[in-house]
Amino acid sequence: MKEYTTIHQDREKSLVHLLNYWEDKIKKEVLSLILIVDSLPLTFWGLLQEAMAKARFHRHEIAYRFGPIPSQTDASKPLILSGTWERYDKGYEAILQDRAQKDWGGKRAIYLSNLKALSALQVPEEPAIVLLNFLPPDEVLHSDVELKDSTYEEELHRLFARLADSAKHLFDRWPGESQECSVYVITDHGATRILEEEKASFDSKVVNKLFPDERHRFSYVNKAEAGNIPENLWSLGYRFSQPFVDEDYVYFIPRGHNTVKGPRSGKGYVHGGASPEEVIVPAAVFKPARPAWKELAARFLNLRIDRKTGKASFYIQRVIPLQIEVQNPNSETIHILRVDLLSPDADIKGCTTPYIAGSGYGTVEADCYFNKSAIGEEELIIQFTYEISGEEYIKELKAAAEYKSAVTGGFTLKDLK
Repeated sequence: MKEYTTIHQDREKSLVHLLNYWEDKIKKEVLSLILIVDSLPLTFWGLLQEAMAKARFHRHEIAYRFGPIPSQTDASKPLILSGTWERYDKGYEAILQDRAQKDWGGKRAIYLSNLKALSALQVPEEPAIVLLNFLPPDEVLHSDVELKDSTYEEELHRLFARLADSAKHLFDRWPGESQECSVYVITDHGATRILEEEKASFDSKVVNKLFPDERHRFSYVNKAEAGNIPENLWSLGYRFSQPFVDEDYVYFIPRGHNTVKGPRSGKGYVHGGASPEEVIVPAAVFKPARPAWKELAARFLNLRIDRKTGKASFYIQRVIPLQIEVQNPNSETIHILRVDLLSPDADIKGCTTPYIAGSGYGTVEADCYFNKSAIGEEELIIQFTYEISGEEYIKELKAAAEYKSAVTGGFTLKDLK
C-alpha cells in the first residue's frame, strides 16, 4: 500500500497505463483485437493461454501488472480504457472512441459487448481496433459451480475456448498479413477465494457488515464521515484514499483474507481488496504468426581438455557432471524442460531445469553416465529442450571429445572428485 503511488506512475507496472505501453504497436497495426476478460486471476491464466494456443495463436509478449484499488470493475475498467486517472461519466464505448481519437491516430474503434457480436462482426476494410468487453468469467467466478456439478476450471475452460475460437474466426476471414495484427488480452482485476476458517475468524465477524456487496471486499464512506469511525475498526484494514482521483470517498480495504463478508451461498470468488490475487494480473499479446525468437547462446563450462588432442576428455562408466552456460537474448523468460545426450551412448542420471530471464544467463547441470560403446567416439552432442512463450524449442551443443576407460590406465583417485 505504501508503494501504491510509485507503482501506478510507472507505465511498465501499472494496469491503468498498459494500453499506453502498447500504444505504438496499436497505432502501426492494421487490425488490433483487444479482449478485456473481466476478472482474470493469475490462477486461471493457463486455461486461457492453452485456449489461445489451440486456436493457433502464438504468444509474443506477457506482462504482469498491478491493478488499481479497490480492485473491482467500476473503479478499474474506465481507467484502463482511457489510460488516465480521470473520472468519466461516459460509457465504455464513448471512452473507447475518445481514446482512439486521442492516442491511436483516429483509427476506427469498434466496441463489442458479447461473443455473438464478435462472431457476427464484418471484417473491417480499413485499419481498426476492435474491443470486446467479455463479462462471463466474472459471472462464473461469483457463482456456485457445484450446483451445476462442475468446477471453476471446467466452466472457464469452456468460456475461454469459445473466446479463442471467436477471435480465430475473425482473423481467418481477415485478408491481411498475419504480422499486421495482434490480439491483446487484458483484465480489469483478479479475484480470491476465501477459506471457511477465514470467514469464521474474529475479525471477519467484527467487520463483515461493512461490505454492502457480498462479492466485493471493500467499503467506503464520505471523507466527512470517516472521522466518526473508531480507530480500532480502521486498524483491521487499510484506510485508503485515491492519490490520483479527485473524489469524496475514503475506502476501507481489508488486510489479507480475514476481514471479509462471506457470500450467502458460501461459495465463489470475491474481489475489491488488495491481496496479490486481486491486484496482480496477467496481460499478453498474441499473433497468428509464430514469433521470430533469437537463438540462445550456450557453451560448456569446466570441461577437462586433453593438452595433446585438444579434446574434452571423459571416462566411461562413471557419473560425469556437465555444466552448460546458457544466454537468453530474448525479452521473454525461457524454461529448460529437459536434457538429452545424442552422442555418444549415455544415460542422463539427473539434470536441473532452470528458468532464465530475458537478457539473462543461467546454468544447466546434467549428470551423465557414458556407456562402454562410447569408446572410440569423437564428439559430444547434447540437446536441451526449452519453453518460451508457451511453445517448445530445441538447442543443440557440440564439442570434440574422447572417451576412455578408467580401468586401462590414466585414471587417478583425483578423477573420483
